This record gives sequence, C-alpha cells and structure tokens, in this order.
Amino acid sequence: IKTKGYEFDEFDSCYDYENKDDNDYHLYFKIFVIGNEKVGKTSLIEKFVFEDDINNSDDFTKSIQIDDRIIVFRILEHGNKRNSRNYAFDCRCTHAVLIVFDICDKQSFDNLHCWFKEAGHYWRNSNKILVGNKCDLIDKREINYNDAKLLADEYGVDYFEISTNDLI
Repeated sequence: IKTKGYEFDEFDSCYDYENKDDNDYHLYFKIFVIGNEKVGKTSLIEKFVFEDDINNSDDFTKSIQIDDRIIVFRILEHGNKRNSRNYAFDCRCTHAVLIVFDICDKQSFDNLHCWFKEAGHYWRNSNKILVGNKCDLIDKREINYNDAKLLADEYGVDYFEISTNDLI
C-alpha cells in the first residue's frame, strides 16, 4: 500500500485491514506523535481529528472517505497519560511517527536526537516524519528551515513546517 510516498506492507498482519468482513473500514493507520512538552502535539492531533471544533475527548480517531474507501486514523500522543500504561503495546504496528518540535524553542530542537533515538527503539520499521510547528510565529523563530531540513536529511526523513493555529 502506498500513500503519499509512504509504503506500508500490506501482507503484515498488523497492517492488513483491507477487505476485512468484520471491520467497517478498508484501511487503518496508526500514527504516534512524539516530542517535547508544549511543542503543539495535542493541538496538531486535535486539529486533524476534530478540525476547528476542538473536543476534549480521549478518542483520537478519525475516519475519512476517499471514493468508496473508508480510512481510519488512530493517533496516539507520547507522554499522554491516557496511553502511557500500555505504551510498549501501543507502539506495536505503528505506521508512522511524527516527531514534532517547536521552531521557536531551541531546546525542543536540541532534544530531537533523543526523540529520534526513541523512535528508532520503539518504531524501527515505521515511517518517520519531522514536523516543525509554530511557523506562523515568524518573529519568534529560533530554528531556521535549513537547519531542520539538514537534521531531517541526516535521519533520512521528510521535514514539514506547520502551524496548528493558522492551519498551515
């Protein structure tokens, strides 16, 4: 299965949800969001799951329909107390890991090596994406795009800048 350049092994039992009779969906993707506190992980998840209508639900699941297929995304946040009891179990069969930092906080950028190390431990075979959040705060920016892109290239991952406030 290939989605926006990311490949998922459709024969792995963790990933093969296509055409299951007991499911109401065709594809299922589990995504972990990790990074320092206050970098915008929860905002990122809530904006995707609930769009503009922020909800205090513990259920970070979103279903979308594309053509005749229903795709389900389950999104888990590292450090979220609701998920921490079964952390190692929840890490199994993860399709992608978003490693988020705040472009206005050098400490969150400096800690990315630790987050990549953790991602390598728990999610060895998962796709990883580096996400720089708060790109709307141009005057407060501490990490330039090229430095973040260089780090992403060092780890062999894609890099995107976003703003959960401006939905960029």
